[in-house]
Amino acid sequence: MKLRTKIIAGIAALAFLTFAAGSLQAQQVTNLLAITATIQEQGGTNNNGTVTTVAAPTKLALNTKQILVFLARDEYAAGRYAFTNFPAGAKLAAIVSETSYICQVLDKNNNLIVDVSNILRIPINGIVEVHSGKTENSTGWGDPTVTKLQVPTIDYDDSGIIGGVRFQCNMTGLMKSTVTYAISSSTKTLGVTTSAKIAAFAGTGSYEGTHFVITGSLSAAGKGTFK
Repeated sequence: MKLRTKIIAGIAALAFLTFAAGSLQAQQVTNLLAITATIQEQGGTNNNGTVTTVAAPTKLALNTKQILVFLARDEYAAGRYAFTNFPAGAKLAAIVSETSYICQVLDKNNNLIVDVSNILRIPINGIVEVHSGKTENSTGWGDPTVTKLQVPTIDYDDSGIIGGVRFQCNMTGLMKSTVTYAISSSTKTLGVTTSAKIAAFAGTGSYEGTHFVITGSLSAAGKGTFK
């Protein structure tokens, strides 16, 4: 299959942050995730016999590093990982499938440590998508850039794990993702650059039985070269 045909097939089957067509089918772009959020946890209640007072919410920071801590402990409790912590330099990544983004933890060299999609899920099946893009007018295909808007929900749920962290939450927001394809005529290779961002998400959850609301942002980026 010629490279031009691979480009066209890739655009037709485009899914967020991945490329697969023809002989490229088994190759994917690894997308590193970064999450920054604030949890506002339900405050405690005090009754002095006359007045009942509920304290202001307790604010807690949640980021990718803390999520990796939770994931290591949960996967250890689930019997899917041999240790209670990941090695230094571990990364949170996502690869698209037909129905969801497959979440994985990679080591500092991008080797798979453990698939965590049993806990951290980003389903996309049935989500409304709005596409836009650009190609080179002179040829009709060129080096296309395709942008997608959608509203996914990120779910962290370890409720089925005995001895787990006991952390569950959902985070929903407008995601804008872009995939750019660049052809090198000299090397006959295809470069794929991906990026995505949820500028502001919101959701609810619980930690060790205490309810909270959560707000924050998510970003993802990846790059690959294929022949």
